[in-house]
Amino acid sequence: MKIGLCLGGGGSRGYAHIGAIRALTEAGIKIDIINGTSIGAIIGGMYALYLDVDTMTVLVKKVVESMRINHFKFVSSFHRGAGIPAELVDGSGL
Repeated sequence: MKIGLCLGGGGSRGYAHIGAIRALTEAGIKIDIINGTSIGAIIGGMYALYLDVDTMTVLVKKVVESMRINHFKFVSSFHRGAGIPAELVDGSGL
């Protein structure tokens, strides 16, 4: 039997995708095919390329750190309906 994994979109969900892949691999479940949408496609592509969750985790941390934005502030502002934070619009938060 072959196992396929489909990963959905939604920026922060990417962190959960990495955790799900880690749990599957630690349980000895081999992923034969992987696909996804948006962040799911990025994480799926990383897994297909590296097949190593630790490498993926390091790379994602480096990307997030290089962005130098407070991701949670950015996301929570949209949930409140506040739009894009001013420091991101004018570039002062980048």
